Amino acid sequence: TTEIYTLSLHDALPILSDLPPADKMLSSGQVLDSSGQPARSMKLELLYAKRMYHTFTDNDGNFAFYSKDGPSKALTAELSVIGPSETITQTVSVGGTTAVALPSSFQQQPR
Repeated sequence: TTEIYTLSLHDALPILSDLPPADKMLSSGQVLDSSGQPARSMKLELLYAKRMYHTFTDNDGNFAFYSKDGPSKALTAELSVIGPSETITQTVSVGGTTAVALPSSFQQQPR
């Protein structure tokens, strides 16, 4: 016999009950569109100490990058916001909070 199981998205995704410790944070902040509204589900990349980290903004435009080893000696990193036709990159301070304001020409992914 064959048994079929149906899993919901909730069943498939791991649930994080606790955030990593603050000393493991590389960068955090918020991405806003040109009208000052949160930029939801934006793909972000952080290039830090020759390693690439990836995440997405949440519904409030917030993001955070963590490393299991925490920050090394490098004081800055390159943060990129990835759109369908362009990428915005800026230098950020490691361990700090960053606000990214997208220009009006920046096209967001459809929601």
